[in-house]
Amino acid sequence: MWASPYNLLLKLDITRKLKIYCQLVRLPNIFTSTSDILAGCILATHAFIDIHKIILLVFISACLYGGGIVFNDVFDITTDETERPDRPLPSGNISKRDALYLGVILFLTALLCACLVNATSVCISIVIIALIMSYNAWTKTVPAIGTLNMGLCRFFNLMLGLSIIPASISTYWMFPLILMIYVMLITALSKQEVKGEQRWKIVFVISCFIGLVFFTGSLSVKGILPNHAMHGLLFIFTLIVLWPMGKAVINPCPKSIQSTIKTMVLSIIILDACFVMGATNGLHALVVLALLVPASIISRYLYVT
Repeated sequence: MWASPYNLLLKLDITRKLKIYCQLVRLPNIFTSTSDILAGCILATHAFIDIHKIILLVFISACLYGGGIVFNDVFDITTDETERPDRPLPSGNISKRDALYLGVILFLTALLCACLVNATSVCISIVIIALIMSYNAWTKTVPAIGTLNMGLCRFFNLMLGLSIIPASISTYWMFPLILMIYVMLITALSKQEVKGEQRWKIVFVISCFIGLVFFTGSLSVKGILPNHAMHGLLFIFTLIVLWPMGKAVINPCPKSIQSTIKTMVLSIIILDACFVMGATNGLHALVVLALLVPASIISRYLYVT
């Protein structure tokens, strides 16, 4: 039986709207926030214990990240009308009112779900929302503070994963700190993704990144990450990130910067897997690394930055 033209048009319209909303919340990036949660939960439990709480925490993080990106675009709508006119809000594909409703719904959903985990998860979720809104409304335009603010969002996102067992936070706080610094480096680069970047700034970011990698590797020597096999994965992570960085130094144009940022953002999943492999074993790390598959595939069709 042939489908009517109306039904075909309806399906196409639904598919188009779904893609627009997936673009609005930066769907590929949500897999990186999910990897933070899985890493935190595995570090805290050294296994997959209390699956329903893990699922809840993953959903909470996805809602917080999606809501944060939605509000980011709402606050940036005037700028995007000039620099990124094809995005969902400036293009008129989604109204500002609908975006505001979506952002509020995502945040409220995250808080309600956090109540089903524990009080620590609720407190961390509230802190993340406060950091997100402060970044969007104010600190984004203040270079150093804005960069720190964005890093803190990721710091507490990994903390959210650790909150499955609140006592584990005092043991594994160093890993959220490493992630925070890495995200600060990404944020520092992203400030100039539209106009391009000066070479010395990229070289500075590369230097900081290499220092961060050596520090992470030293945790294995100190026994904090007892599984030395993580050095191999850390080496792969380093090569993957340094390759586009090197090309950006040679040609610091917007396209090179955007490519570098995309690689660095998706590589958060690999960094999380390094933490997991160092603390537990390769099997658990593979579960985290598996998130690279959907994130990489979807990022071919939806932008990351």
